[in-house]
Amino acid sequence: MDDSASDEFRNKSEHPRVKANFFSNLFFCWGLPIFYKGWIKDFNEEDLYKPLKEHESRKLGDKLEEEWKLERMNHAEPLLLRALWKMFRKDIMLYGLVLFFQEFVLGLSQPLALGKLMNYYRPNQTSVTLQEAYIYAGILILTSFLSVVIGHSYMLACHHLGMKMRIACCSLIYRKTLKLSKIALIETTIGQMINLLSNDVARFDQCVRYFHYLWVAPLETMVIVYLLYYNVGFTALSGIGLIIMFIPLQMILGKLSSRFRLKTAVRTDERVRYMNEIISGIQVIKMYNWEKFFSTIIEKVRKLEIKQIRLASYIRAFHVSFSKFITRTSIFLCILTYTLLGNRPNAEFVYVVQSFYNIIKAAMTNNFPQGLSDLAETLVSVKRIETYLLFHEVKTSSSFKLMEKKITHTSTPLIKAPAKKPIGIYLYDVAAKWNPFLHENTLSNVHFNVGEKQLVAVVGAVGSGKTSLLHVIMKELSIHKGIKDVVGRISYASQEPWLFAGTIKQNILFGEPWNKKRYEDVIRVCQLDKDFEILPYGDRSIIGDRGVTISGGQRARINLARAVYKDVDIYLLDDPLSAVDTCVGKKLVEDCITGFLKNKCTVLVTHQLQYLKSVSRIYVMENGKVSVNGTYEEIQNSNAEYSKLFKSSTVEDNEDFAGDQASTSSFLCDASEDEPSEIKETRESGSIAGRVYKAYFKAAGGWCCVIFVFILFVITQIASSAADYFIKFWVNLEQTRYEKNSKNDPLYKSYADDVYLE
Repeated sequence: MDDSASDEFRNKSEHPRVKANFFSNLFFCWGLPIFYKGWIKDFNEEDLYKPLKEHESRKLGDKLEEEWKLERMNHAEPLLLRALWKMFRKDIMLYGLVLFFQEFVLGLSQPLALGKLMNYYRPNQTSVTLQEAYIYAGILILTSFLSVVIGHSYMLACHHLGMKMRIACCSLIYRKTLKLSKIALIETTIGQMINLLSNDVARFDQCVRYFHYLWVAPLETMVIVYLLYYNVGFTALSGIGLIIMFIPLQMILGKLSSRFRLKTAVRTDERVRYMNEIISGIQVIKMYNWEKFFSTIIEKVRKLEIKQIRLASYIRAFHVSFSKFITRTSIFLCILTYTLLGNRPNAEFVYVVQSFYNIIKAAMTNNFPQGLSDLAETLVSVKRIETYLLFHEVKTSSSFKLMEKKITHTSTPLIKAPAKKPIGIYLYDVAAKWNPFLHENTLSNVHFNVGEKQLVAVVGAVGSGKTSLLHVIMKELSIHKGIKDVVGRISYASQEPWLFAGTIKQNILFGEPWNKKRYEDVIRVCQLDKDFEILPYGDRSIIGDRGVTISGGQRARINLARAVYKDVDIYLLDDPLSAVDTCVGKKLVEDCITGFLKNKCTVLVTHQLQYLKSVSRIYVMENGKVSVNGTYEEIQNSNAEYSKLFKSSTVEDNEDFAGDQASTSSFLCDASEDEPSEIKETRESGSIAGRVYKAYFKAAGGWCCVIFVFILFVITQIASSAADYFIKFWVNLEQTRYEKNSKNDPLYKSYADDVYLE
C-alpha cells in the first residue's frame, strides 16, 4: 500500500495538551480553541489532532499483548482482568488515592466547617470568635474550590484510563481476529466480533470512574456515622439504618443487571450477525423482492433485544429512584427521631445533618450502586473478551517449520527427517478435522510431499478435502495424527477472491515494498495489462463498495496477482482458474504458474484437468483421503477409472474474454480528473430538522407517552423540592413553638438563641 494514510496522519496538528502548562491542564484552557472552532464551523476529519503518545493504539496494544502472553504462560486459567491490572495498576492506585483525598479530606471538611460557621451566627454565642469564623469560612471556600478542580481532573483522568483500557482491548481483539484459525471461526461469528469492538469494550469508560467508590463509599459512610454520632447523638443512626437496609437490595439489582447485560449481548450478537448476512446478500434480496420478509426477521430479533434492554433499564430506574427516595427519607427519619426524644431541631442541626446525608447520598445511593452495576456489566464483557482471546489461533514461527505431533506405528517405522531440509511440504499419515467434537475426520491418512521447484496439482470432487489440505499446510487446521513439516515462507491465493476498498495497486502490493520490475511482470503474467487499459485509471482505479465494479474474472486475477507478487518459497493456489475463460486460463498456466513460478514450490488446486500434463505430480482427493497420486502418465496408465476421467474431461465456460470486455465497457467514466476519487457518503450539516425530533418522539411511544413522562418529571421535581421545604417548615414550626413555651417560663432569659431556616 502507499503511504498516503501515514502522510495524512503526520500532517495532522499536534494535540494542544502536549504543550499545555500546569494551569492550562488544571483549568482545561487548552480545550478552548476546540470549542471555538466547533462554534464557528462544523468539525470534519481535518480538524482532528494527533493522539497523545500514551493513547496510541500500537503502544497500548503491544503492552497488553505482552501482559496477556505472560498471563497465558504463567497461569493455567489466564484472566484478562489480571493482565489489565498489571498493566494499569499504578494509574488505578493513584486515582484511588486522589478520590480518597477528595472524599475524606475535602468532602468531610465542608460540613464540619459549615457547622462551626453556623455557630458564629447564633445570638449571644461566645464559643466562636470572629477570627475563627474567618478561618472556617476560608476552609469552606478552599475545600469547595479544590473539590471542583480535583473532581473534574479526576473524572478526566478516569475517562482517559478507561479509554486506554478500551483501546488496548480493541487492539488485542483485532490482532486476535487476524490469527484466528478456521476451527475458531466455527465457534464465533462476525456479529460477536463487532459487538466486542463496539459494545463490550465501551464498559471500561464508565466503570473506571465509579470503581473506587466500591471501597471509598463504605469507608466514608462509616466515618460519617461516627461524626454524626459525635455531633448529633444516637438519633443519627436511625437514618443510617434505613440506608444500610437497602444495600442488600442494591447488590441483588447489580447481579440482575449483570444477567440482563449478558442476555442483551447475546441478542445483539445475533442481530448484528443477521444484519451482516443481509447486507452481504442485499443484491439477491433486492432481486427477488425479499425486503419485507427479511425486515420481519430483523424486527423480531430486535424486539427480543429491546426486551432485554428494557428489563435492564428498569433496574437502572430503581437505582435512580433510590437516590431520590432513600436520602430524603433518612433525613426525615433522623429529624423525627431527634424530635421524639425531646430535642429541639435548629438550623445548625439541620444543616450539619443534611450536609452529611448528602455526602452519603452521593456515595452510597448514587456512586456505589452505579459502580456496582458498571462493575457487574464490565465483568461480563471482560469474560466475553477473555473467551474470545482464548480461541484457537494459527501458530506462527520465524522459520515456518512445525512438527505438530508424531505417531509411531510398529508396522511402519517413523521416517527420520534430515538435519536440514530443503524448502518443501512434507505430510506423513496426517489426520485432521475442523470440529474436534466430531468423530469423523476431515482428512485421514494423507501422505503429501512437494519438493523445491516442483509444481503439484490437487484435484478431486467438491468437498473432497482439497481446501482443507491447504489449510493444514498453512496451519489454519491443526492435525491430531501424523507428521507435518513445512519449510519455507507461504503465499496463498484463496478460492473466493478477497479485495478491500482501495486502488488495484494497493490490493496487489498489500503492504509489500514497491518493486517496479516485479510488479510489471506480475501484471503481465496475470493477464491484467489489458484490463488496466480499459479501466478509467488503470491500476490506480478504486475498487470496492465505493469504487468501480469489476467482474469475477478480474477479481480472481487480482487475487492471484497479490499472492504471486509476494516473493516467498511456497505458493498455494486454490482454484485460481475457475473464474476465468479458457483462453485466459491457458495464458495464466503458461505465463504465471508454469512460467513465472517455475523455480518455486507450488501447489495448484484445480478442476481444469486439461492443464495437468504440465505439473510434476498429481494428487487425487476423495472423501478426505489421497486416493491416488503420481504423474499424469502414471495415473492415466495405472487406473482405468481415472484414465477415463482424464480423457473425457470437459471444461465449463465460466466466462469468456468477450464477456469481460463487455462488462468492463460499463466501467468507463469521465477521466477528466488526474486522480481517481472515492465515492463519499453525503453529510448534512446545520441544525436538526423538526422531523427528526418528531420521529424520535414517535419511536419513544408517541406524543401521549412523551407528555406523560414529562409530567412525571415535573411531579418528581415538585415532590423533591416539597420535601426540602417541609423540613424547613417543620424546623421553623418547632422553633416558634419553643419560643411560645419559653415566654411563659419564668426562667426564660432569651428566646433568640437560634436562627430560623430561610
